[in-house]
Amino acid sequence: MARAHRSRDPTVLARLTVTSEIAWFLLAGLAAGSALGFVGAGGPMIGLPIVLIGTGLSEHGALGTNATAVSILSGLLALWTIYRGQTHWREALLFSMPGVAGAYFGVQLGLVFPGRQLIFILGLVIFIAAAWMFWLSTRSEPLYAGPPSPEPDALLRRAYVLVPAGLAIGWISGFFAVGGGFLIVIALMLGGKLPVRLATQTALIPITLFTGLE
Repeated sequence: MARAHRSRDPTVLARLTVTSEIAWFLLAGLAAGSALGFVGAGGPMIGLPIVLIGTGLSEHGALGTNATAVSILSGLLALWTIYRGQTHWREALLFSMPGVAGAYFGVQLGLVFPGRQLIFILGLVIFIAAAWMFWLSTRSEPLYAGPPSPEPDALLRRAYVLVPAGLAIGWISGFFAVGGGFLIVIALMLGGKLPVRLATQTALIPITLFTGLE
């Protein structure tokens, strides 16, 4: 009886709840960080569901918390890749500068959009992006045909793709309060002509900047 009585102590229950939430946050951080390091994406796909399931946060609260965690994780990983010289700066800047503007306006709309519908639409966007990447991986022609040319004309051609893509994906990132790595990597591969490994490492820079605004 005494043991049963103690188990119903509100203080004990509160401590258990806090401990449980901390464990879920740690699990979400570990999963999202591993995904970011491996493929340059994964915060909303892996970390967000864990936060939603394991904590009592609202949809907007979970999105904001996840974005903060992703910003810190991707920033640390970006510093490491920059230190090791594994980042393509031209493509990162061409994509990130308009993307920051897009993310800012996306955040303003996302804050007033119903949270449940936001999560639902985000799931559809992730599903479409996953299907697109799967289709790209099955094509016979290679996605990467050599290093990007440093010539001004070649850089300008890449800018024609990366600038509008950065603006659009930045807006999507801000609207859903996610890093957008699952779209950024595709854009850097197709528009920036980067190999997949360099694209995932370069993507960490815009992910850090976009989520830093959210």
